[in-house]
Amino acid sequence: MYQQILLMKLLQISNEESNAIKGLLIFLIVLGHNSIFTNAFPGSFHYLYSFHVACFFILPCFYPPKHLKRERILNYAVRMYSPYIILFLLFFFVGYFANKLNLFKTDEINSEGKNLIDFLVALFNGGIYHIQKYIGFQYLWFLPVMFSFSIMKDYLAYTRRDQKIALLTGGMICFVCFYVFIYATPYPIKYNRVLELFSICSAFQALGFLFLGYVTVSFLRVNFKFFLWFSIIAFVGLSLLYWRSEKTEGMQWLLRCFMPIIVFSILFEMRSELAKIKVFCGFGQISLPIYLVQTPIAFIYCIVSRKFYPHDNLIAVVVSQFIIFTASYCLGLAMTKIAVIRRLLLPRSVEELLWTRSK
Repeated sequence: MYQQILLMKLLQISNEESNAIKGLLIFLIVLGHNSIFTNAFPGSFHYLYSFHVACFFILPCFYPPKHLKRERILNYAVRMYSPYIILFLLFFFVGYFANKLNLFKTDEINSEGKNLIDFLVALFNGGIYHIQKYIGFQYLWFLPVMFSFSIMKDYLAYTRRDQKIALLTGGMICFVCFYVFIYATPYPIKYNRVLELFSICSAFQALGFLFLGYVTVSFLRVNFKFFLWFSIIAFVGLSLLYWRSEKTEGMQWLLRCFMPIIVFSILFEMRSELAKIKVFCGFGQISLPIYLVQTPIAFIYCIVSRKFYPHDNLIAVVVSQFIIFTASYCLGLAMTKIAVIRRLLLPRSVEELLWTRSK
């Protein structure tokens, strides 16, 4: 019993440490959505995607679980679905009228040839490819998946052992199908699309991340001597293997299987040091607002900047990342300060969304 209590304390993470980890991860997510960077370094998108978003789902597995009640589920729903629905509709109508007015016509935003049923499926289902079909951006998938994930994480903590085994077994299958094979599969990818179509609130993807989080927690419980150095060596080894290879689909699958666990293990072991970097803590405190605005900002910046400097080199990468992230941070911070926007896009509860609470 004493060893279990000691182990639980060792796996605890403070609010400041959590913010520092989120701050570093959101910087990498913005970098991965910067097409100037991904064009300058081919293969960098799949490399970063193999761990940065996954680590955002692993992190809540180290928070204390909460009992699922009706109020908590509703609060999870408004936190994730309020910004999701508002931004989905905003981007859809902007893209629709921009095309109608010939302001721009691109593959990223194209709302032609859609029907109402497909639109509603995309709006409430939250699947990556259904979202992109209507608004041109995939990144909003994170919100409905995090809603399902939050419920499953709390449910897993208090469920019976047999239900836990069944849930994690399903999670292992979903992890492979909807994360490892997200962009390329050894079988026809249309099967993933069909399953995604009938998943509620992207629950299949959430179940996969739940399995990943459970495995990561179990891995960190081992915590043998030189654990950090082992994780760093594994990270460097896999990175070198990827960058020196032809970056095949098999290499991408290998990265997505192991990099989330390895990278999060490093972040977890270095959490105290990361918490001393106040810049990361500041980024992490508003990581969600930054996430909500960074993709459209990157999209607009890359279109405009290439008219004046159409080169994807190191200078362009540094300048673009500085401008995109700074703009995302400032706009995200402004969202937290303006009451109307905060209540609509960043509500913490049903009461706050409905303006029945002063704060």
